[in-house]
Amino acid sequence: MALNDITITGNLVYDPEFSGGNGRKSRAKFRIASTPRHREPDGTWADGDTTFMDVVCFAGLAENVVQSLGRGSPVIVNGRLQTRTVERPVESAEGRPTGETRKVTYTTIIAASVGPDLNRVATQVRTDKGSGAVRQEDAALAEVADVMENNAQVA
Repeated sequence: MALNDITITGNLVYDPEFSGGNGRKSRAKFRIASTPRHREPDGTWADGDTTFMDVVCFAGLAENVVQSLGRGSPVIVNGRLQTRTVERPVESAEGRPTGETRKVTYTTIIAASVGPDLNRVATQVRTDKGSGAVRQEDAALAEVADVMENNAQVA
């Protein structure tokens, strides 16, 4: 595991945004909100500070995320952290540029895997089988049918 790997749980803030297709690599991005909870001295639960993280995923993962998740979905995201720093103009209280700049750092998770948080939701998993798996299943079913038809004993 590399130092910049991260796993975080939270809820989707908005529906995943999909881009790509027509020869371009599929890409989905979304934001999750993660709010820790703690028990107060009187025994009640209280929310801590919320952390917002942008998440980007590519290829088949992007397509599956768009098909499977929506705003409010509880998720677990695993990936690597990517940061970028940009210079932004500083504005006065009236919203006018002051001529000064400040550095702003953005942090994004490049997702390796995304899934529903089964602590908070139940789901059914559906797998899309590749052509190799379908051929293997077809061959096994044909073999079973042959055994059944010939009333042969299986060792």
